[in-house]
Amino acid sequence: MYVDPEMAPLTEISEDIYERLRLAACSEQRRALILSLNEGEKSLSDLRDEMQLDSATIIHALRALERDNFVREDANRYYFLTVIGKTVARKVIDFYETTGTLLKYETFWLEHDLSGIPDYLFDRIGALRDSTLVVDTELDPFKAYHSFVVYLEKSSTLELIASVSAPDPLSLFGEFVVGHKHIELVATEPVLDYAIEELGQARVKEALRAGHKLYALRHDPKLVFAVADHVIILILFRLDGRFDYSAALTSESPEAIAWGHEMFRHYVELSESVTL
Repeated sequence: MYVDPEMAPLTEISEDIYERLRLAACSEQRRALILSLNEGEKSLSDLRDEMQLDSATIIHALRALERDNFVREDANRYYFLTVIGKTVARKVIDFYETTGTLLKYETFWLEHDLSGIPDYLFDRIGALRDSTLVVDTELDPFKAYHSFVVYLEKSSTLELIASVSAPDPLSLFGEFVVGHKHIELVATEPVLDYAIEELGQARVKEALRAGHKLYALRHDPKLVFAVADHVIILILFRLDGRFDYSAALTSESPEAIAWGHEMFRHYVELSESVTL
């Protein structure tokens, strides 16, 4: 039953919302219909062919969705999502993408400190659903870190957020500093101080004149995060406070890279530009 938000108590509205979400998400057939119609209007025969179900089963599910104003039927007997239905479809898609992302590498997410990922970006963690987790092995105990370096060596641009320094800043950043590649580095002050000392102030000044950018963070984001040409790389601290070089989450999908650029700009806004 529809409840007017202006007339109903909050508890009743909450119950109504719960029932509508349950209607959409808890039935496999209704969920499949919502996701199918999110692609565009379809006839009963279209839905029957796509879902491989009989007409009676599909019509029963459609009528349930119509009762709660998720679906409508036009004069030509094509079914389509209402504005409410489209909103629900987006939320259902987001829920499954988010859940799928977290469950794919459940141990990784559970055992690491995620506080460095801002809430509004974690809410969209489904953008990383096509990620790959690179982990160290007995035969290659530095596999995760080596994959990180290889990705950077192949890239012409780099946006990097760093809570810890690379074991060898010269080998990691030297090509960017003296070559034709471009780097923007957001790092804690201790990491910046160490990198400048290892690279040398003269070389860093030359890099800044060439257009590379350095930013100092006053707080520790507890992660190393890179956006390279066609990949993002995320390395986190464990819950006990140790930086975990042994696992690197990577993704090459355009959606993940767009998410990564937002992450980097978030930290640029929280930092101060460095000049020497």
